[in-house]
Amino acid sequence: MSLYQITCINKAPRDDQHHSIKFFGGLAPDGSSWKASLDELLTFMKANPLDRFYTAVGNAKAYVHIIPASWDKREHVRTIADNTFTDNLLALPECR
Repeated sequence: MSLYQITCINKAPRDDQHHSIKFFGGLAPDGSSWKASLDELLTFMKANPLDRFYTAVGNAKAYVHIIPASWDKREHVRTIADNTFTDNLLALPECR
């Protein structure tokens, strides 16, 4: 199992709840940086189910999970910390 930290996102407009995050970026297990679109991230997560993505604030980690599509939303990702949904991804800075 490999752990990938998500450290930044790209979303425009930033405060619009009806548009998903377009890009995610962070650190790979070897310390290199990476950036992926939502579709690329979903594809990677499905193809590598033992690998995990997370956000971190201090010592607290929130793991990223795939949320299935519903009648009004497309498939997307979200963090879950201590079995509660949080907005950890939206709190991250913009990727450069």
